[in-house]
Amino acid sequence: MNYYSDISVEDKTAIANGLIKLLADSYLLYLKTQNYHRNVTAPLFDVMRQMIEEQNTELAHVVDEITDRIWELGMPVPDSHQVYQTLSSIGETVSIPPEVEMINQLIHDHEIMIRSTGTVLTHTHVVNDAITAMLLTQNLRLHRKHMRALRALL
Repeated sequence: MNYYSDISVEDKTAIANGLIKLLADSYLLYLKTQNYHRNVTAPLFDVMRQMIEEQNTELAHVVDEITDRIWELGMPVPDSHQVYQTLSSIGETVSIPPEVEMINQLIHDHEIMIRSTGTVLTHTHVVNDAITAMLLTQNLRLHRKHMRALRALL
């Protein structure tokens, strides 16, 4: 069943390209979160590891959902870390920062995700792509929830 038959090829391509950028951002945020999870030390060890593990699990799900949506729109899904680095607005961490800096970086990255998601979401509303809009709305909630939890640690 084609859920996108009433959306033009140009709009499908534009939405898919926006989702590909979101995929790149989501994937790099997932990797950063996973790396921080592995490198948390005292005094926030227990609280931060548990929270980051939960966030990482949810981010892995986001990556899968965005990948599925890109495919459903008829676009190939990038499969190269190099492509993701090129497309992403999420900066990679060269060295492991102290926990407070980890938290601040993750908050900043979730803010990037919210802005990027909002841009694609606006386009989905214009072309009446309710399925992608629902996915992106769920992602916005997720990133806002993660930001609140991270800010609470500060």
